[in-house]
Amino acid sequence: MLNKVSKSNNNGSNKLQLLSEKTYLEAGDSVFKVPNGVDEIYVAVFGAGGSGGYNSGYQSTGGGGGGFAGGFLKVSPGQLFNVVVGKGGAGVSTNGINGNAGGSSSFGTLLTATGGDGGNQQDPAESLLKGGSGGIGIASEEVIGAITANGGRGGNKDEGPNGSDNYTGGGASGSPFGDGGHGGDVTTAASTSTHNYTGGGGWALGNGGDILSSSTGTCQSGGGGFRHNGAGTTSTGSDVNYSGGGGSMSSGRENSSTTPLIYDAGAGLGGYPVNRGFISILNGEILTGAGAWAGTSANSAGAGGGGAGGNYNSTGGIAGGGGAEGGVSAFGGGAGAGYLSMKQGNGGGSGAGSFAFGGGDGAVIILW
Repeated sequence: MLNKVSKSNNNGSNKLQLLSEKTYLEAGDSVFKVPNGVDEIYVAVFGAGGSGGYNSGYQSTGGGGGGFAGGFLKVSPGQLFNVVVGKGGAGVSTNGINGNAGGSSSFGTLLTATGGDGGNQQDPAESLLKGGSGGIGIASEEVIGAITANGGRGGNKDEGPNGSDNYTGGGASGSPFGDGGHGGDVTTAASTSTHNYTGGGGWALGNGGDILSSSTGTCQSGGGGFRHNGAGTTSTGSDVNYSGGGGSMSSGRENSSTTPLIYDAGAGLGGYPVNRGFISILNGEILTGAGAWAGTSANSAGAGGGGAGGNYNSTGGIAGGGGAEGGVSAFGGGAGAGYLSMKQGNGGGSGAGSFAFGGGDGAVIILW
């Protein structure tokens, strides 16, 4: 895990040097000029997420997260580098259309991260429907200490009957901490009246919760957190089944009742809002957040996955995926599935039966 950048000072001892940053967070082309007095930089490149598929016949899957490539570069003051930030896959508003791929991001010719593929859709629903694949990272030999990682795939939907609603969450982007987690899978939908929504993935293989449903109930799974999974859920009756999001210290828990409970959320140490900056993220200071449960929100939780359920009550943290049914994630995580799902990072957008929101734009982050 990337923690801090060390350089030697004049007396030979190490001191931490990670003081300045330049971030490119919106799609487009730019030029970075190396500042005076700088001879080494760290660059993190994230590809854009794919959008989810859209089918009002209620079978659609999430888009894949963008890939990641990062590492140190020896540079000279005044040196110029072309910076490209990929655009997130455009959201789909026409019924029966697959999602769109996200664009690639790059730093010169040295680091490239491709975008995630769009999710898919189908009606009828008998066959396996896969989520969009994640992007990849590519680093040249000139990059020192290069790390590349794959974006997580969107959630898959297993074979199931027509008439069931199956939406899966988007995958998370790759990161300096490893491959992105995948959106939750719907593994079985044995009833025509089943409603299934899965959470999005989080950084470092924090997967959205899977769903096993064999009745007329509604299942909503939690979003993945940093290195920990959102909880899956199982329905064998007609109840609404919630589950908690993963945190930075433990995975979420499946709810034992139809009432959202705070202990369903994965544990964490608290978190920091996005505006603390990416230096904090890459130093690990921000990746400490608890998961959310269905009755609350985690807008400021680092690394916390959203809990399932309810109109923006399933917001994930910086590296966490959104919970199902209205799940919004912050930087890096995939959106959870559902009518109100959106995306604000470089993970994939969710699949949807009303409007499939787009994948998040890529990013290029430079530290020195």
